[in-house]
Amino acid sequence: MATLLALARKGNASRDPQEPIPALVQRQIATIADLARGTTSTILTRLRSVGTLVDAADGLRIANLEPLQRRHLLEL
Repeated sequence: MATLLALARKGNASRDPQEPIPALVQRQIATIADLARGTTSTILTRLRSVGTLVDAADGLRIANLEPLQRRHLLEL
């Protein structure tokens, strides 16, 4: 989640965590997060299934900020 948050914030001037995440292939996200591609795929699938991540017309977005807050990665 920390990697996805960083990617979402880096992609926009407002640093809004719910802005679209830049289009990257899973291998690139895995490299940034220092994870195996298979692990990254599993995590992304799980986050989509619980509604934390959504596929929008303009890219992947973090739809639910609560997991980030719970892990103290984001304070509102």
